[in-house]
This record gives sequence, C-alpha cells and structure tokens, in this order.
Amino acid sequence: MAAPALGSWPLRICLALAGSVLSSVQLAVLLARHYPWGGGLERLYAGVFLGLGFLVTVLLWSLLAPDRKRVVYRSSVWLLLFTPWLLWDGAWA
Repeated sequence: MAAPALGSWPLRICLALAGSVLSSVQLAVLLARHYPWGGGLERLYAGVFLGLGFLVTVLLWSLLAPDRKRVVYRSSVWLLLFTPWLLWDGAWA
C-alpha cells in the first residue's frame, strides 16, 4: 500500500504509463506497417524511434495533468485515435 503522503500519485503514474505505452506501441506498429517511404528497415526505425519519442511526450503531458480524470484522458485519447487506423488493413495502399 502506498504511503498516505503520496496521495493519488501512484495511481496517476500507473494510468499514465499504461495509456502512453499502449499508444506508443500502436503508433510504432502503424509506422512499421504503413510508413510510405523506404524499405522495411526504414519503416522499422521510424516506428521504433518515433514511437519512443511519442512515448516520452505523451507520458510527460499526462503526468502534468492536474487531476486523475485528465491523466486518463490525456494518456488514452491516442488509443481512440490509433485503433481504427490499426484495424484498417491498408485498402488504399
């Protein structure tokens, strides 16, 4: 159990980590599958490095939220954005 002095921070950190990691993995998979330029290795590098940068950015943005509700919103809104694109099989490609 967390110390009382920490308040809701352990929960906020877990929520921010879960949402940002899942979102960055989705972005990495999207870039590796649908990145328009280069061969497979360039798409893999783009997915890994841009996904890592996205992870750090979303995690920081989520942890700077003033309350838990906004932490959940900031970290998981990207899941709602990337999931339809991930399910799309590239019909126009």
